[in-house]
Amino acid sequence: MTRKRKKKTSSASADDSLPPGSQDESPTASAIAIATAETQQADHFPIVGVGASAGGLDALRQLLEAMPERPEFAIVIILHLARDKPSLAPSLLSKYTTMEVRQVHEETLVRPNCVYIISPGSYLGIQEGRLQLTEIEGGRTTPVAVDLFFKSLAKDQTRCAIGVILSGTGSDGTRGAKAIKEAGGFVIVQEPSTAEFAGMPESAIASGVVDRVLSPQEIPAAIARFAQHSYLQPSTPLAPQPNSPTKQVSSTKQDAPTPAISSDSLYAMISLLRDHDNHDFRNYKDATLVRRTRRRMCLHQIEDIETYLAYLKQNPDEITALAKDLLISVTDFFRDREAWDELSTNVIHKIVANKTDNLDSNDDAIIKDNAVRVWVPGCATGEEAYTVAMLILDELRTQHKRCTVQVFASDIDKAALQYARIGRYPRSIQSDVSAERLQRYFDSEEGDGPFRVNKTLRETVIFADQNLISDPPFSQLDLVCCRNVLIYLNPETQQKVIKLFHFVLRKSGYLMLGTAETVGRQQNRFETVKKKQRIFRRIGSIPDEGIPLPISTGSVRRNPPRLSSLPRRDQKVTHLIQHKLFDLVAPRAILIDRHWRILYINGDVNPFLLHTSGVPNDDLLSKLRRDLRSRLQEAVQRSFAKQQPVRLSCRLAQGTNSGELDIEVRPLHDDENEQTLALIIFREPTDNAAEQEPSASPPPSSSSVYPDEPVLGPFSAEAESTIRHLEDELSAVKDELQSSLEQFEISHEEYKASNEEVMSVNEELQSTNEELETSKEELQSLNEELATTNQLLGSKVEELERKHADLENLISATEIPTICLGIDLTIRWFTPAAQSLVRIRDTDKGRPLSELAHDFQDESLTAECERVLAELQPIENEVDCRDGRCFVRRVIPYRLNGDQVGGVVVTMIDITARKQREEQLRARNVFVAR
Repeated sequence: MTRKRKKKTSSASADDSLPPGSQDESPTASAIAIATAETQQADHFPIVGVGASAGGLDALRQLLEAMPERPEFAIVIILHLARDKPSLAPSLLSKYTTMEVRQVHEETLVRPNCVYIISPGSYLGIQEGRLQLTEIEGGRTTPVAVDLFFKSLAKDQTRCAIGVILSGTGSDGTRGAKAIKEAGGFVIVQEPSTAEFAGMPESAIASGVVDRVLSPQEIPAAIARFAQHSYLQPSTPLAPQPNSPTKQVSSTKQDAPTPAISSDSLYAMISLLRDHDNHDFRNYKDATLVRRTRRRMCLHQIEDIETYLAYLKQNPDEITALAKDLLISVTDFFRDREAWDELSTNVIHKIVANKTDNLDSNDDAIIKDNAVRVWVPGCATGEEAYTVAMLILDELRTQHKRCTVQVFASDIDKAALQYARIGRYPRSIQSDVSAERLQRYFDSEEGDGPFRVNKTLRETVIFADQNLISDPPFSQLDLVCCRNVLIYLNPETQQKVIKLFHFVLRKSGYLMLGTAETVGRQQNRFETVKKKQRIFRRIGSIPDEGIPLPISTGSVRRNPPRLSSLPRRDQKVTHLIQHKLFDLVAPRAILIDRHWRILYINGDVNPFLLHTSGVPNDDLLSKLRRDLRSRLQEAVQRSFAKQQPVRLSCRLAQGTNSGELDIEVRPLHDDENEQTLALIIFREPTDNAAEQEPSASPPPSSSSVYPDEPVLGPFSAEAESTIRHLEDELSAVKDELQSSLEQFEISHEEYKASNEEVMSVNEELQSTNEELETSKEELQSLNEELATTNQLLGSKVEELERKHADLENLISATEIPTICLGIDLTIRWFTPAAQSLVRIRDTDKGRPLSELAHDFQDESLTAECERVLAELQPIENEVDCRDGRCFVRRVIPYRLNGDQVGGVVVTMIDITARKQREEQLRARNVFVAR
């Protein structure tokens, strides 16, 4: 992130935040921008925001120890500190770095090679390179200090913002990381396996906005690499200049000019994206594409666009990552609260006031006309869609009305849509959603778990995978809420989208745009309701020329002749005649692409299609009659493969539309979009043709017009029966698979719920631990005493080691067989002499005594040991060995400190010589007595 002394505009992106047509395109302005960038070169240095909580001090220590001596950037550390206790973090962290460490107590100008630490009881922000403190509100319980600073960082520094998230509990930092990602900055997260508490890193990773996951020691090197890339250097405006002889986008870096990105390279990249993910970014602004591309190049340390294109071709995963970067699926609840307040007061109140209760009606027309219908294109992760739904439900509650609410939320980012459908959001949304709304529309998961949208709110929002510029829109809408979407599209597409919104809105319907967006040249279609909040109302009627649907340049549609020179009445008559003649002459036909998506329909094709309930789609295969599906699928595949027309004859044997049918599939090449389409033509054979041609031969037109094209004759009745049976079986398998998938999802949700319950208990313990962490500094004074004690313990250890060595030497030197057993009568240690009586080795330590063989003639050793453990009294017996030796075997308790018993000790003293002498003495005495 970069500090600038001169004030600059703060927005998601300086290039995209301007209304259409408002960019300064003069050469003088460009020259001034370049000169300003060069003079500010010396004032630029990276500023890194670091967020940490429980366990963060150790991670910070590792990070600071890995810092170079003079890194030439600044670090701002945000910790969760107790409000009423002084922090010793500066004194602790200063031991691990040569950088100057300061605690922020007032507005402070950020300087390089310094570490700034937040003060207890405050939030930290940054504006124009100056750190600013804000006192924490007394009622706030959820930590959001990292989120607030990261958002401020993103707003102040846009694409130069860098955020780092280290060990900590909860989810603080996740929403701030999203803001940094949206602004074009970088997000680095500590590897969860290296974090003492992985809550904050894992929450950020789950959001999908993290660029790098590294250990604390690796983070400084990554920051340094980012900072040296031209993407983070002072630059000229990223958008290409209209007066430039070649359309290029480049950045200016002193002594190291950044290679320009040509239009050819840009379009080559767009083609790769379209071929890989089926996302067409040709309607995006060049500046948006270049900025996001340069961001990815910076991540991979690539300066040249041609090198990056080669990298894309070799790494399909990078194409997916680039597409995700371009989609920018980031938003918040009640973002720009003033705009939402105005929408609620001036728009939603009027919409609801004009509705009547319709929940008890049986008339579909009444239900539809009085339903509140809203469309939120580009809904990302769903926050804005749920925001609109909450405002409508609140207004219905206020006006005591019961109406159907339908909020259609669409996007092309499938991952973001899935996140929105689940409706689980971090607890940090408390800073945006009031406590009353949280209680009314959200369920709080146990402990400090996330909030989840409840059933009441969830049922009002319908999420759909839909492309705003290529898919059919929703219609009969009261409100379109399209915020911060148009800023990424080129001016021509912006105007087409505005026309589309006018087309789909009801009479006097409302349009809400982002604060940096306007209706442009469409003022005759919308009147301004609130200029600052970009709220407009639909006026006028739909133009005679209609609205081109879909609006994408990649779509295929029939364009009628231009009739602007004719009077209005003549135009209508001419249109009527043309359409009537076209319907009479042109056959019924359907145009599809390789993915079987319907692009155009001519004539009445309803007899060949099935209309089922549910969400509509444009997939022809799912709509075809079953008796046509397999035959037509084969014909289309053959037509695409051979690039020539294919004709087939079939019989419709089901329903009222039974009879013979000729179908022709003709391949069409769309040069503009570089794709092959298929035109499916339906014809009913005439009676004359049937009389003139034998049933086994193709129609005359087949051989006369297309003599080389393949003709697929009808299948036999048995084959048709087999096909229907296989289709039924396939459908059953698909249903079973879908059921299995749903069951898997349910099991997965149950597992996640169980895991979150464990996490909630863990977070309670962690919250207590965080309090201890804040007091950790107070214990540092005891560290010296502990160090002294440690020295004493060290000398004690040395003494014990000497005694242990003496004891081992004594055991090795003694010739008395001795065995020490544990409380469970397993071998703990023994003297070498014991091996002459018991079959024992060093590897037998830990084995039960009863498993070992011995030379004693009696088998009472184990019983004696158990008796000693029970009575705690020694036992001494004379025992004989099988080799004639005699021993005194003594079993005594092995006592620990505190008179506790830890096992038994068995000693065996050889008395063979004594016994022999006693025997000799006894024999002598007997001899003398005789």
